[in-house]
Amino acid sequence: MTQPATAPLRLVAYLRDSGGTEQDFSLEQQEAAIRAWCDQRGHQLTAIFKDEAVSGGSTVGRHGFEAMLQHLRTPGCTDQGLVIWKYNRFARDFDDAAYYKADLRRRGYTIHSLNDTIPEGSDGRLFEAAIDWMNQRYREDMGKDIRRGIYHMVRTYGGVPAQPPPGFTRQRLVLGKHRDGSPHIVHKWTPDPEQAPAVIKAWQLKARGATHRHIHQVTGLFKNSNSFSDFFRNPIYVGELHYGAGPDKIIIPDYCPPLIDRATWEKVQTINHKNARQRGQAMRSEPGRPNVDHPRRVGSRYLLSGLLHCAECGYLMSGSRSTNSYGKLYHHYLCHSRKDRYQVECSNRMLPRDQFDQQVAAATMDFLQHPALLQKLTALANEKKRFHHQVRLRLEALESERIGIEARAENLLAAIEASGHTPRLLERLKNLEVHQKELDLQIAEFREIPEPEPLTPEQISKALRLLAGELAKEPLQAKPILRGLIKKVTALRQGRSVTGDIEFFLPEKVLSMMHAPSRRAMPTIWIAAVAACCALVPP
Repeated sequence: MTQPATAPLRLVAYLRDSGGTEQDFSLEQQEAAIRAWCDQRGHQLTAIFKDEAVSGGSTVGRHGFEAMLQHLRTPGCTDQGLVIWKYNRFARDFDDAAYYKADLRRRGYTIHSLNDTIPEGSDGRLFEAAIDWMNQRYREDMGKDIRRGIYHMVRTYGGVPAQPPPGFTRQRLVLGKHRDGSPHIVHKWTPDPEQAPAVIKAWQLKARGATHRHIHQVTGLFKNSNSFSDFFRNPIYVGELHYGAGPDKIIIPDYCPPLIDRATWEKVQTINHKNARQRGQAMRSEPGRPNVDHPRRVGSRYLLSGLLHCAECGYLMSGSRSTNSYGKLYHHYLCHSRKDRYQVECSNRMLPRDQFDQQVAAATMDFLQHPALLQKLTALANEKKRFHHQVRLRLEALESERIGIEARAENLLAAIEASGHTPRLLERLKNLEVHQKELDLQIAEFREIPEPEPLTPEQISKALRLLAGELAKEPLQAKPILRGLIKKVTALRQGRSVTGDIEFFLPEKVLSMMHAPSRRAMPTIWIAAVAACCALVPP
């Protein structure tokens, strides 16, 4: 039990399961156990936050987890702690677990786990870190085992655990029985005689230079024409299966009968390559070339594409152009619900690109120069130093224990050489050897934990000033830095002014200097207001 409490407390609970039929009642069971635990000790359970069928390997998409953090970070919150079923319900990522628990404790909250026995005091934090490490290791090992099993099924039987692309159907293969007697079934992709003619027609049209829009109108293979880009690069249509990526990628040349001939495939790939080269040239060309401002392109001239959301309806806002009666060109951000005529009533008007980009860049520079950010990064650096000090103490204890085990094993060997062996002596020697191997594994794991480079507040402040200096350049030149700092921007036009909010990540370059092991799902630590943008010039 983590931090046992005697006096009645006001607590919130966090519940999570990973999904699957075997966990249908997991959240219900966790809640019942937590309520019973609180009732036995007189604690008041004020709120319950849940994430159902969500992995603990990341905080991304865990809305209940985010709501719990937001609740406990609210100024004036009267709750005193958090209760969980087990630490692996809180997080299965070592860095996420360490960061978020440290954040809650620095705010004065206690953390209670019903099924993890942790001693009190500073030594308990080391045991807690070991549990978090084991939770991550379990997730990684389980992932490897699952991938190994899937790759074996693909390589040996051609069974693919995914829906086939258009033109193919799943053929059921029974490989035997599981240990519980249920049939062991995999599915192989085979050509679908009903859909194959439309697929062949699509490839023939593409080989003759038809556009994706025209092919979509003729064949109707997808919901929209955007899906054809991957379709015309999939080698399954010449009978070749590509599964996975990187060094583990599996390629089966004669996986199934081809739907198109090799000549059609090569001709379409030539067209794909030519179109990609032309798009790259257009991205680097002068303003005014067709599609150069498309917001989904890497070289988009819209700084906030993919980041800017409408404050009224929540939809993304994308780049748009318009001209006035004199032919003058204006660049704007337009709510996507209005642009694509979704069934959403939104009255948010167009935002001027240049003025709003300047306001966002200025607010980001203010964020980098704010004293609270320096304090946050300094505290994080100190936390890493304290954690590594605990790691070093634990490593010294393990090495000392190993020396003692080695000495005892040497004494047993000397006794056996002098007086002969007995079953009891051999059993004791075997146990010592097993214990020594376990210690060797633990020592090796602790030695792999990198020691953070010492960073002073002056060094962190200098790094922040360098980032702010980069942002002082023309916004598009500083675009990679800006997009690495901002999580989300929301904006609303009111009359002739624009207001909005910016959610920031911790600066990635500063974190890399601090040797952060992971930068996934960095927490929002600041919200800056973009107030009263420049007066708008109507198009």
